[in-house]
Amino acid sequence: MLAEAKTKYDYILIDTAPVMVVGDALILARLSDIVLHVTKWNVTSDQVIREAMLQYTTAGAKIDSLVLNQIDMRRQASYGYYGTYGVYGDKYYT
Repeated sequence: MLAEAKTKYDYILIDTAPVMVVGDALILARLSDIVLHVTKWNVTSDQVIREAMLQYTTAGAKIDSLVLNQIDMRRQASYGYYGTYGVYGDKYYT
């Protein structure tokens, strides 16, 4: 099914269950051209992310990006200079 879809579409996004929960994500990752791993900001531990990346690598998947979602921009700003986009911080957090 995936091979046929690739002949008809430029991009195919497959949303799977979390990689640490079921093995389906790893099987589909291996069949995919790239993997965009999405993780919840400031909730998912570094260790869980590292383990997921190891599992992708072990499965032979090509990891392209790590996407952080549900970022609390005001809370991120409290982390200091880098959390405020430098001199542009006031425009982002007003």
